[in-house]
Amino acid sequence: MGERKGIYFGAISASAGDMMPSSVRSASSGGRMASNLEAAIRAGNVNVSDNVETEVLQLSESSRAAQEKHAQLLRRIEAEKRARNIAVPTSVEEVIRRLRQLGEPITLFGERPADRRERLREILSRLELEAEETGFVHQVLADIQKQGVGAPEEEAAAGEQGAAGQATKPQEDQLFYVPIKSDGLKNARATIFAHTTSTVGARLKRERQEKQMDVEEQARTMDRHAAELYATVLRMANVASQNGDVRPLASVRYSADGAHVATGSWSSLVKVWDANTAAEVKVFRGHEDRVTGVAWHPSNTFSEMTDGADSVCLCSGSADGTARLWSAARNEPLAVLKGHKARLSKVAFHPLGKYVGTTSFDHTWRLWDVTTAQELLLQEGHYKEVYAIAFQRDGALAATGDLNGNGRVWDLRSGKAILPLQGHSKQILSMDFAANGVQLASGSDDRSVRIWDLRQQKCSYVIPAHSNLVSDVRFSPGSSELLLSASYDSTIKLWRTRDWKLMTTLRGHDGKVMSADFAPDEKHIVSCGFDRTFKLWAHENEF
Repeated sequence: MGERKGIYFGAISASAGDMMPSSVRSASSGGRMASNLEAAIRAGNVNVSDNVETEVLQLSESSRAAQEKHAQLLRRIEAEKRARNIAVPTSVEEVIRRLRQLGEPITLFGERPADRRERLREILSRLELEAEETGFVHQVLADIQKQGVGAPEEEAAAGEQGAAGQATKPQEDQLFYVPIKSDGLKNARATIFAHTTSTVGARLKRERQEKQMDVEEQARTMDRHAAELYATVLRMANVASQNGDVRPLASVRYSADGAHVATGSWSSLVKVWDANTAAEVKVFRGHEDRVTGVAWHPSNTFSEMTDGADSVCLCSGSADGTARLWSAARNEPLAVLKGHKARLSKVAFHPLGKYVGTTSFDHTWRLWDVTTAQELLLQEGHYKEVYAIAFQRDGALAATGDLNGNGRVWDLRSGKAILPLQGHSKQILSMDFAANGVQLASGSDDRSVRIWDLRQQKCSYVIPAHSNLVSDVRFSPGSSELLLSASYDSTIKLWRTRDWKLMTTLRGHDGKVMSADFAPDEKHIVSCGFDRTFKLWAHENEF
């Protein structure tokens, strides 16, 4: 019978005491116990060899996984301990700079300065935990530690001083501003301020004059106009239908004079059509991916620009990440607006016509100079992809909506976000301002249209509009007596804005309605859909 091996589980080191050879045992044990052991060995009851071969068995996969999990837990606990000792800068600007160095968003929607500082601390601890430290991260940590030396003592001293003499002084809120990269944005804000001052002043003067007029006569005039619109809407029918492309049409808009219609399709083409005959007038080629939005210049018309090659009449946005400016006299774009890191969603001209806004899936919206094709403003602030955009008629405000269901109203003159729009349960897909400048409509994937009152700073009405997502909302441009909503339920609905009652439902598209728009005269409507057609709607006796 061969020598018996000692079996051990795991990786251990053999020692003389563990092997227990007979020579050692006899030397260390004495008396009666030693003699008994020697007798047992001689009798063959105990087999002990001085040359023990150790066999080490590998742990099972479950045991190794348990060991690794335990080791990770220990590392996590240690990382959390170290994170509590990381000295993070208290300056808002310095925290933002550190986040930018680490490639993280400098601010999240609804995030306060204290939350931003805590997020930086968590990011640094996570980098240590995941063992992704590089020389760059070590340098950032070293800079923060260097700058934070003595910070706890200084804060404690400041706290004692405040408790002694300034205990009742309120803490002021800290505001964060995006640094202005060039004078272009500063000049644009000054131009917008001057424009809004004149337009708002003229509107207020007109309203004061109307108040001095006979109230009954003024009401009768408004009611007559509204009655004409209602009569047209109640007998509105599909008067023309045209195949617009081989792929679905994503966006459609009337020109400022109502003579032309522009469509953008998933085949990357932008086409201009005659609004009366539905005949094709021009095709713009240049985008490399599907077109997601089109917008006409607020004053330049297509008919007047055939001789002016350098005048912008149209803007289009695409999933290729660019927006393009088009002229009636050219086949190629006048300018390509590049800067977004992801696909574009919608485009809109500022009422001045000098600027255009774009939204993107990179969580930002941007303002561009039409003349120089330069980016003026990169505005962050949304947690999710930004989709909808609209400008107030006076030009002072812009509204944006994202795919998280949140909207924001921005003051273009100061760059501040002045009003959050929270209420939609799903993504916001379209927005439009009323002509009065104080009402804003938003359409959402939650199948509703919400009306926001900027004076009361809240949602004033919720319209359960459709049985599917609302793809577009538009106020009638002149009087805002009507509100249009288009939906993926294949319908277009017209609502009376005085009481938000449904006036009529337009049916004709074979599938999703992607976009719709009012003509400037408020009596004609154009729509486009997934069925690759655009349709013209008017009074049934007009054609």
